[in-house]
Amino acid sequence: MLAKMKITVLILAVGLALIGCAKSDSHSFAIPALRDAIARKEVIELKKFTAFSWDRVHFFAPYTPPDVIKKEVGKDVPFPHSSSEGYCLVVFMAGSTVVVSFEVGRSDADFSMLYRPGGYRPEEAMFTVEQAPYGWKKLKHG
Repeated sequence: MLAKMKITVLILAVGLALIGCAKSDSHSFAIPALRDAIARKEVIELKKFTAFSWDRVHFFAPYTPPDVIKKEVGKDVPFPHSSSEGYCLVVFMAGSTVVVSFEVGRSDADFSMLYRPGGYRPEEAMFTVEQAPYGWKKLKHG
């Protein structure tokens, strides 16, 4: 009985340790809410989908070379699917610090046409939704 209890406690401890050490998928950006807003073709005010402070957001299209990203944001930012037509990179900054960066599938939100030097301040990061001929919902500034 005692041995069984020790094993149970050990399993729970290992499970909790693994959960605590696991990298979180949650980057405090509300992708499901964004998908819903895009489906309804609402004006996308990006700051409404973030739960963190930021003062600039940058968008990088598929095939953007790492040196272009580094030149724009001041440091290397991983873009694992950069050679895939299906992903864009979104980088939120606070000053010179990368607060959050992640890839977004273009089937969720097509940010591919939104690159601009200097990025967008929160009050500028407002986008309309257009249906692209290839099926993706393209976001357009303005």
